Amino acid sequence: MAQLHPAHGARFVLEYASRDDAGAQYDVSIYEPGEVVHTTSAHLGAQGVTLQAWPSDPPAWARTFTDRLLQTTAKKHASGTWPRKITRWREPR
Repeated sequence: MAQLHPAHGARFVLEYASRDDAGAQYDVSIYEPGEVVHTTSAHLGAQGVTLQAWPSDPPAWARTFTDRLLQTTAKKHASGTWPRKITRWREPR
């Protein structure tokens, strides 16, 4: 299995948790170098995204990327074909 903690930048992981009539619930994780992980959950649906508060504060650029990834996923999959897992890696800009 690949290492989730990158040497630089951050790895973003959305994991499908459940589904309801309005959309899908995802577990959201941001992996930073070392052993730093930020986790929360989000509900995605045709009405948009509801992101729970982050217990630990990820960098602003990582929060922005996560918001955009969630919005794109909600729009693309609102018909009900929710992916099981989405993984992306990015560097700060």
